[in-house]
Amino acid sequence: MLVGFLAPLNALLAPQLRPNRLPKFAPLSQHRSYGRTDKKFCNSNCKNAFNFAKRRDTRNEVKEIDNYLHRNREILVMLMGESKKEMFDRAVLTRAKFKWEFLTSIYKNKQGKWYHLVYDYAWMEFSNQQILIIRKG
Repeated sequence: MLVGFLAPLNALLAPQLRPNRLPKFAPLSQHRSYGRTDKKFCNSNCKNAFNFAKRRDTRNEVKEIDNYLHRNREILVMLMGESKKEMFDRAVLTRAKFKWEFLTSIYKNKQGKWYHLVYDYAWMEFSNQQILIIRKG
Protein backbone atom coordinates (compact mmCIF):
# COMPACT_ATOMS: atom_id res chain seq x y z
CA MET A 1 0.00 0.00 0.00
CA LEU A 2 1.04 3.57 -0.59
CA VAL A 3 2.03 5.81 2.27
CA GLY A 4 2.72 9.47 2.85
CA PHE A 5 1.37 12.09 0.48
CA LEU A 6 0.03 9.40 -1.89
CA ALA A 7 -2.18 7.86 0.81
CA PRO A 8 -5.40 9.49 -0.54
CA LEU A 9 -4.79 7.71 -3.83
CA ASN A 10 -4.72 4.39 -1.98
CA ALA A 11 -8.50 4.01 -2.26
CA LEU A 12 -8.38 4.67 -6.00
CA LEU A 13 -5.48 2.32 -6.67
CA ALA A 14 -6.46 -0.46 -4.27
CA PRO A 15 -8.61 -2.35 -6.80
CA GLN A 16 -5.74 -2.38 -9.30
CA LEU A 17 -3.35 -3.66 -6.65
CA ARG A 18 -5.70 -6.57 -5.90
CA PRO A 19 -7.54 -7.42 -9.11
CA ASN A 20 -8.66 -10.86 -7.87
CA ARG A 21 -10.72 -9.39 -4.96
CA LEU A 22 -14.08 -7.77 -5.39
CA PRO A 23 -14.65 -4.63 -3.33
CA LYS A 24 -16.80 -5.15 -0.25
CA PHE A 25 -19.44 -2.72 0.91
CA ALA A 26 -20.36 -2.01 4.52
CA PRO A 27 -23.92 -3.21 5.26
CA LEU A 28 -25.21 0.06 6.71
CA SER A 29 -23.20 2.87 5.12
CA GLN A 30 -22.54 1.13 1.78
CA HIS A 31 -18.97 2.52 1.77
CA ARG A 32 -16.25 0.39 0.30
CA SER A 33 -14.08 -1.43 2.77
CA TYR A 34 -10.61 -2.72 2.05
CA GLY A 35 -8.39 -4.95 4.10
CA ARG A 36 -8.84 -8.45 5.38
CA THR A 37 -11.10 -10.75 3.42
CA ASP A 38 -13.43 -11.16 6.40
CA LYS A 39 -13.70 -7.43 7.05
CA LYS A 40 -17.36 -6.40 7.14
CA PHE A 41 -17.39 -2.70 8.09
CA CYS A 42 -15.54 0.33 6.78
CA ASN A 43 -14.73 1.65 10.28
CA SER A 44 -15.70 1.27 13.94
CA ASN A 45 -18.41 3.96 13.75
CA CYS A 46 -20.07 2.05 10.93
CA LYS A 47 -19.91 -1.17 12.97
CA ASN A 48 -21.36 0.52 16.06
CA ALA A 49 -24.21 2.11 14.10
CA PHE A 50 -25.09 -1.24 12.49
CA ASN A 51 -25.14 -3.14 15.81
CA PHE A 52 -27.11 -0.38 17.56
CA ALA A 53 -29.77 -0.44 14.81
CA LYS A 54 -29.99 -4.24 15.06
CA ARG A 55 -30.41 -4.12 18.86
CA ARG A 56 -32.97 -1.32 18.60
CA ASP A 57 -35.19 -3.44 16.35
CA THR A 58 -34.92 -6.43 18.69
CA ARG A 59 -35.56 -4.28 21.75
CA ASN A 60 -38.75 -2.85 20.26
CA GLU A 61 -40.04 -6.31 19.36
CA VAL A 62 -39.68 -7.73 22.86
CA LYS A 63 -40.63 -4.63 24.86
CA GLU A 64 -44.34 -5.48 24.79
CA ILE A 65 -43.72 -9.07 25.95
CA ASP A 66 -41.43 -7.88 28.75
CA ASN A 67 -44.10 -5.45 29.91
CA TYR A 68 -46.68 -8.25 30.11
CA LEU A 69 -44.27 -10.49 32.04
CA HIS A 70 -43.44 -7.75 34.54
CA ARG A 71 -47.12 -6.89 34.94
CA ASN A 72 -47.94 -10.57 35.59
CA ARG A 73 -45.25 -10.70 38.25
CA GLU A 74 -46.53 -7.50 39.87
CA ILE A 75 -50.02 -9.04 40.08
CA LEU A 76 -48.61 -12.19 41.73
CA VAL A 77 -46.54 -10.13 44.20
CA MET A 78 -49.59 -8.06 45.11
CA LEU A 79 -51.78 -11.15 45.67
CA MET A 80 -49.21 -13.21 47.54
CA GLY A 81 -47.89 -10.62 49.97
CA GLU A 82 -45.43 -12.37 52.32
CA SER A 83 -46.81 -15.90 51.97
CA LYS A 84 -45.02 -18.66 50.07
CA LYS A 85 -48.08 -20.65 48.93
CA GLU A 86 -51.68 -19.51 48.33
CA MET A 87 -54.84 -20.69 46.52
CA PHE A 88 -56.88 -18.23 44.44
CA ASP A 89 -59.85 -18.40 42.10
CA ARG A 90 -58.94 -18.03 38.46
CA ALA A 91 -61.40 -15.13 38.26
CA VAL A 92 -59.37 -13.09 40.78
CA LEU A 93 -56.32 -13.19 38.55
CA THR A 94 -58.35 -12.55 35.41
CA ARG A 95 -59.99 -9.48 36.99
CA ALA A 96 -56.51 -8.18 37.83
CA LYS A 97 -55.76 -8.40 34.06
CA PHE A 98 -53.34 -11.31 34.44
CA LYS A 99 -52.23 -12.46 30.96
CA TRP A 100 -52.24 -16.27 31.13
CA GLU A 101 -50.38 -16.77 27.86
CA PHE A 102 -47.24 -14.86 28.95
CA LEU A 103 -44.83 -16.87 31.11
CA THR A 104 -41.11 -17.47 31.38
CA SER A 105 -41.13 -21.27 31.47
CA ILE A 106 -43.13 -24.43 32.15
CA TYR A 107 -42.07 -27.15 34.58
CA LYS A 108 -43.39 -30.70 35.03
CA ASN A 109 -42.81 -32.18 38.50
CA LYS A 110 -42.29 -35.86 39.43
CA GLN A 111 -46.02 -36.40 39.92
CA GLY A 112 -46.69 -35.21 36.36
CA LYS A 113 -48.23 -31.87 37.33
CA TRP A 114 -47.46 -28.78 35.27
CA TYR A 115 -46.24 -25.53 36.81
CA HIS A 116 -46.27 -22.29 34.82
CA LEU A 117 -43.54 -19.85 35.85
CA VAL A 118 -43.18 -16.08 35.74
CA TYR A 119 -39.71 -15.35 37.05
CA ASP A 120 -39.70 -16.48 40.70
CA TYR A 121 -43.43 -17.33 40.94
CA ALA A 122 -45.12 -20.52 39.77
CA TRP A 123 -48.77 -21.44 39.45
CA MET A 124 -50.64 -24.67 38.90
CA GLU A 125 -54.22 -24.88 37.62
CA PHE A 126 -56.78 -27.25 39.08
CA SER A 127 -59.96 -28.47 37.40
CA ASN A 128 -62.23 -26.51 39.75
CA GLN A 129 -60.88 -23.12 38.53
CA GLN A 130 -58.54 -22.87 41.52
CA ILE A 131 -54.98 -21.67 41.06
CA LEU A 132 -52.15 -22.61 43.42
CA ILE A 133 -49.45 -19.93 43.45
CA ILE A 134 -46.01 -20.65 44.89
CA ARG A 135 -43.13 -18.27 45.41
CA LYS A 136 -39.77 -19.92 44.78
CA GLY A 137 -36.75 -19.28 46.93
